[in-house]
Amino acid sequence: MFLSNWILSTPVFVVGVVLLLIFFVQLEWFPPGGYEPWNSTYVVLPGIALGSRVWARIYQFALSLTEIELKSPYIKVLRARGYSKNRILWNHILLKILPLLVVLILLDFSSLLSGAMIVEEIFFFPGIGKSMYYAIQTMDAELLSALLFYSGLTFYIFSRVSIRFQESLTGKENLF
Repeated sequence: MFLSNWILSTPVFVVGVVLLLIFFVQLEWFPPGGYEPWNSTYVVLPGIALGSRVWARIYQFALSLTEIELKSPYIKVLRARGYSKNRILWNHILLKILPLLVVLILLDFSSLLSGAMIVEEIFFFPGIGKSMYYAIQTMDAELLSALLFYSGLTFYIFSRVSIRFQESLTGKENLF
């Protein structure tokens, strides 16, 4: 819980610098940045820096949903019937909270673009954030418009997919 709280309260660039200090400077496991085609080691640290906030939110959300479900009456009945904790967790609780987690993942996936520019600058990684920064510096209106359209479209698609997924689970149509 401490690690997820720390990740959620820390800016993306600090997480990136900490990852560089640990995995490049101290352990020398990964390269400091850049990009080399067909070499996945260059993608690991930027991916962790970008995805850590999403996974910390998912972890905390799943933990709180699991705690709520563990207090519900049907869990007491299952325990009285002699079901093991693992069976209750995997066969009952996880199946009940999984749809909510999928909706959260879909909504958070579109927010990954917000930290992309900073992470790409820290790790010298070419991507959409670096392209957007270049378009702003060179006042390239067409490229900037295309990138903003792509970002907005991505956010819209993931929002609509999550709404449709939620509607299919609940059977109720969302008015938004």
